[in-house]
Amino acid sequence: MAEAFLQIVLENLSSLIQGEIGLILGVDEEMNNLFSTLTTIQSVLEDAEMKQLKLNDLTYEIDDILDECATKFFMEDVGNNICDELVLRSLLQYDSRDADEKTLIMHDLVRDLAQSIMENKIPKSSKANDR
Repeated sequence: MAEAFLQIVLENLSSLIQGEIGLILGVDEEMNNLFSTLTTIQSVLEDAEMKQLKLNDLTYEIDDILDECATKFFMEDVGNNICDELVLRSLLQYDSRDADEKTLIMHDLVRDLAQSIMENKIPKSSKANDR
């Protein structure tokens, strides 16, 4: 308990001595100016840190958007390549009724082949019942 009391007395005495010396030497005003400058610097640094955090958040959001766009364009490109390959192999053809030639339909040869196969698979009794 005596140590705590002694500590308080020493702190008060130290503060008093520093105050008196500061007044005598004119350091008190300089200390206030320095304190003010340091407080301003601290505020600027805190503001910069907040802006950096917001910038990081925006960077992640922009990165996500760019990833989504890249994926969309990649998938569209893959789809176009597959369609081109199916047209090249005569499995699909462009619909002649579509002026923009963007609509694909089963190639006539593939449709005819599928119908031919289906006719051979259907039992003859079913064909007779259809008449």
